Amino acid sequence: AYVAAGKSITAVDLKQRKVKATFDLGTYSAHDIRVSRDGRRIWAACAAAQTILELDSDTGKILKTYSTDQQGSWFVEITPDERKLYTPNLEGKSVSVIDRATGKVKVIKFEHAVYGIDITPDGKQVWVSGGDLAVIDTSKDEVVTRIKTSEPETGRIRLTSDGKKLVVALTKKLAIFDARTHRLISEVELSATPKVLTVSADN
Repeated sequence: AYVAAGKSITAVDLKQRKVKATFDLGTYSAHDIRVSRDGRRIWAACAAAQTILELDSDTGKILKTYSTDQQGSWFVEITPDERKLYTPNLEGKSVSVIDRATGKVKVIKFEHAVYGIDITPDGKQVWVSGGDLAVIDTSKDEVVTRIKTSEPETGRIRLTSDGKKLVVALTKKLAIFDARTHRLISEVELSATPKVLTVSADN
């Protein structure tokens, strides 16, 4: 497991329950992390530097830096084929699309802050939140659908592993949508405001 901690990333051996290594990021400060499918690469979102780092997961060496060209790139997601990186840019009111092969970035503008992000298992859609929900078609990297929610602002989101449902954090509840029809299935009341969320492997 890898933990973002300011200007370092800590690698933890889960079997031994011990710190395996600490990677110094120098002037970069990481906020969000994703690990490649083969476990050899780490991508870290560094909002202050408007940068995504690509690191060797064994040594912590920074292999590449990708510019997001936008303020507030706090989070990062990667397509299943690992060819493109997507960042929701909170203060920048946008989503940055980064081509790993070329480093080129496309910025998709929004009229509101963009907060949560997730990618469907087939890699064909990127869902983002902040205001209403928006769906980006990854074949052309354009917003193709907008979905109204019961509240004007939405928080973090997560798709189930089968891609059938989307869970959205609201003020003091979770909204669950059918990802295919975009229909609201239910809203679940909570005792406190949710922030970070995830979904179990069995959905």
